[in-house]
Amino acid sequence: MRRTRRVTPEIEMKAKEFIGLGYQHLLTFERPGGGFDWWGNGEPLVYLTAYGMQEFYDTSKVYDLDTRIIDRSREFLFGKQEADGAWSIPGGTHGERVEQLSGDMKKLGLTAYVLWSLCETGTAPSDERVQRGMTWLREHVGQCKDPYILGASALALLTADPKDALGVRLLDELAAMKVVDDKKAHWTSGTSVVSYGGGTAVDVETTAMVVLAMEKAGRHPNVVTQALDWIVSVKDANGNWQATQSTILALKALIAASPGSASQVQGTAIVRVNGQEAGRFDVTPETSDVMRMVEAKDRVRLGANDIEIEWNGEGSLLYQVVGKYYLPWNGPRVEAQEPLSIEVSYDRTELAKNDKVKCTLKATNRQAGVARMVILSVGVPPGFQVDIDDLGTLVEQKRLAKFEMTSREIILYVDTMKAGETQAFEYSLTARYPVKARSEKSSIYEYYDPDKRGLAGPVEFSVR
Repeated sequence: MRRTRRVTPEIEMKAKEFIGLGYQHLLTFERPGGGFDWWGNGEPLVYLTAYGMQEFYDTSKVYDLDTRIIDRSREFLFGKQEADGAWSIPGGTHGERVEQLSGDMKKLGLTAYVLWSLCETGTAPSDERVQRGMTWLREHVGQCKDPYILGASALALLTADPKDALGVRLLDELAAMKVVDDKKAHWTSGTSVVSYGGGTAVDVETTAMVVLAMEKAGRHPNVVTQALDWIVSVKDANGNWQATQSTILALKALIAASPGSASQVQGTAIVRVNGQEAGRFDVTPETSDVMRMVEAKDRVRLGANDIEIEWNGEGSLLYQVVGKYYLPWNGPRVEAQEPLSIEVSYDRTELAKNDKVKCTLKATNRQAGVARMVILSVGVPPGFQVDIDDLGTLVEQKRLAKFEMTSREIILYVDTMKAGETQAFEYSLTARYPVKARSEKSSIYEYYDPDKRGLAGPVEFSVR
């Protein structure tokens, strides 16, 4: 925001408050001896520490933090480097070597990611340990044709030296491998990436890393433009990119390509839905970064709808059209084979005030491969209080990695589920008020590939 001259004192104050709170919270996840793990209580992970180094390094540019945390992370990573110069154990949480993952996560991809993080955060490319890693990378990258791994490798090489001949050659190969659709370009990967992502999130990560590498080398500007158009086009309805790492890499790519000053945008935008005006607003250079929302639910109709956006003025704006609809749970449904499934049952649904009811959850991984970082979001019926001690016991037994609660749902974190595995969890609830109501729906999904999900309908309760 400083670089594009969009920052104001009010925005900067709010941003620094959020950064400060986040920084203090993140410190609690560092483990003794350096390195970070998912929950702050287990063995540190190589990938997560490499990612965290970039996070703290970027933060240090706008916030006064203790940079020794970056030094400790660097030494942790070098301590995990193997004799051949590479990194092959992603982390302790899942306890798996790269070779044991049936090709899901390549040693080459992990090594490239770590080297990129080291060079991106101020480690000298001339460091003997970096040189050993780069030598191993150069010797093995020619064996790979996967865009994600090629993109990560090019990014590592070109971060160390923007004129690196092998890095430039990899970019030329990637430019020829791009998938073009409606003048937009992206890359699709057949591997599970170091962040455990899948589906569209992998393609976003891959495309963003290729863009970052091309930006560093100053190569293929037309391809970069096509790729940025694709990245913008696949934002989800919430303005994100499916998962955490894909969102952050997408933002990194967009920021790297952003100009040094804000473009002059001034004019009037008019939105029409089916020929009727739904919204009109003026845009000035001072307000061009403000998001406007136009609600058109009273103008849409069954079937096809025509949406027109008229712009009268200078410059250009980005826009997104999002639709939502609801279906009754008791209506006709097409039963699909969900990759993950969740069953929610209670030992009774009719009870009196202050009675207890037991909830049983069954989560199943129907996929052929391992599901990692699985999230269960379970609806809590109105007027009921969850027994937190039961959930705490599940964490102590290491059956759950963590749990969180809101007023309407319980969020359970399951570290790993093997192919075909079913895990069951039980906890109690107490009816606090006389009520007749239904709980929220429940869902299960992979945190890093949220398209892999399953649903369970709401449950109705009657409390006397």
